[in-house]
Amino acid sequence: MDRHEEAARLAREGLRDRPQDELLRDQLARAVNSLPVGASGSGFAVSADGYLLTNYHVIDGPGKTMVRLPQLTEPVFARVTAQDERRDIALVKIDLPDNVTLRPMSLSADELGRGARVAAFGFPLGDIVAKGLKLTTGVISATHQRTPDGMLLLDCRINPGNSGGPVINLDGHVVGISTAIASNNGYFQGAGFAIPINMARQIMGQLIRHGYVTRGYIGIRMATITTEEADELGIGKGVLIRKIERNTPAESAGLKAGDVIVALQGEEVTESIQFRNKVASLSPGTGITLQVWRDRALEDIHLTLGALPSAVRPQKAAARPAKRTPGIVVEPLDATENEYVDKTGVLVSEVKRGSEAFRFDVRAGDVILQVNDTPISSVAEYHRVMASVTSGEILMFLIRRGMDNPRIISITKP
Repeated sequence: MDRHEEAARLAREGLRDRPQDELLRDQLARAVNSLPVGASGSGFAVSADGYLLTNYHVIDGPGKTMVRLPQLTEPVFARVTAQDERRDIALVKIDLPDNVTLRPMSLSADELGRGARVAAFGFPLGDIVAKGLKLTTGVISATHQRTPDGMLLLDCRINPGNSGGPVINLDGHVVGISTAIASNNGYFQGAGFAIPINMARQIMGQLIRHGYVTRGYIGIRMATITTEEADELGIGKGVLIRKIERNTPAESAGLKAGDVIVALQGEEVTESIQFRNKVASLSPGTGITLQVWRDRALEDIHLTLGALPSAVRPQKAAARPAKRTPGIVVEPLDATENEYVDKTGVLVSEVKRGSEAFRFDVRAGDVILQVNDTPISSVAEYHRVMASVTSGEILMFLIRRGMDNPRIISITKP
């Protein structure tokens, strides 16, 4: 029996009927944390010559790491060949002994719906509970169209150490990568998240070809249309454009604030998350057609995608030394093509594990409004303020998370 058949068998035997979790709505995003892995995580083979796929936060940066393989008694060195911090994906290459080959996992081409049975493999909690590979089972509670950042919502038990491990279907094919939990204590409380494998496959292809990931960009601020707005505008569903950024493809194509995007390349658009992820999945330079509702009539708008500003050369942000800031990497707020309460500030795109900011619960997605007495209006302004503060001084950050009121966090600059 090969590895895929064995995985499928274990999944079928372990899966049991259980009530499906209720769909978690927007409040869930506030509780989503990357799994704290400490000294261990999981991953899986995607090629016979030694390439593994895992989470970026498992390896936490470029360089070398140690990998344990079931067919070897001793760990082997592996190097991180490329990573995408934004989607928490890393590609790792093992230097295999001459007599060892890997059997890559089969990646599913099908998208699963709500209620589909799945199993998560990995090494949760290291060897504290039990030695070796562990399996938990459950169902998909929500698909990527309805969850924060386009992930799959699972009720499989996922804990620290599962990060980077495969989530498989009943046929033994990988459908996702375990990556996060919705929790206020760092451990499983009924909801886990996985990166859909179709998204991971596309990112992996770019990492192999280019060493970095580029994403399509239009240049709008948007929100899913509300029932009240839909009634007022005379349209059913869609994404309302709230603002057009200057010098962007959206401006060049003639899109306007107040337009409602109802279709992209002929595919119905119902939510901002769905639209943002679809645009980001396309390559810069791709020509697309948007169908918009304007003045109570449908109109086709043709445009060519630009490159998401924060993704033009992502390795630059990754290479910025954490010593210059207390472990925070930022990007322009308008680069996310999302709707935020604040129109100024900078978006936290990454928090270095083990840093001061990490200890004080600063998270990716937070918006920094002010540092000490200086309002932050741009990434350049943020770095100027940080450079003016010497090591050992106290930094006072004014931070907003989601729709919550801003809070002040005091951090000592390293």
